[in-house]
Amino acid sequence: MTDNNSRAETLHYQEFDSLSDAEKFIDSGFEFQFSFKRDRIEYKLGDSLIYLEDIGHLSPTVEIVAQSNYDVSYIFNLLEIDENNMIYDSVPVLVERKIAMTGT
Repeated sequence: MTDNNSRAETLHYQEFDSLSDAEKFIDSGFEFQFSFKRDRIEYKLGDSLIYLEDIGHLSPTVEIVAQSNYDVSYIFNLLEIDENNMIYDSVPVLVERKIAMTGT
C-alpha cells in the first residue's frame, strides 16, 4: 500500500495474454478514466534497475529501482541528476494530473 498526497492505493498485479483480454476482465462495472503508452529501456547496475522511459503525456524519465534510498541517491549522482527533480508519485497519478491540467 502506498500513500501519495493522501491518496491511498492498494496495488495488485494480474497477467493477461493481451490488452484486449485485460480490458474484458475489467470492463464490467468500471468507468474508463484514461490510457497512456510507455516505452522502456532497462539497464542494470549491481542489484539496481534503471529504466529510461518515454511515457505518453509526460516528458522522458529515468526510474531507479534499488534496495535502499542510499542506492537510489548514488545512482542519481552517477547520472548527474539533481535529486531535487525526484518524483515520488506513480506514473498513473502523474499522467492523470497532466491530463487534468491540459485536457488532453
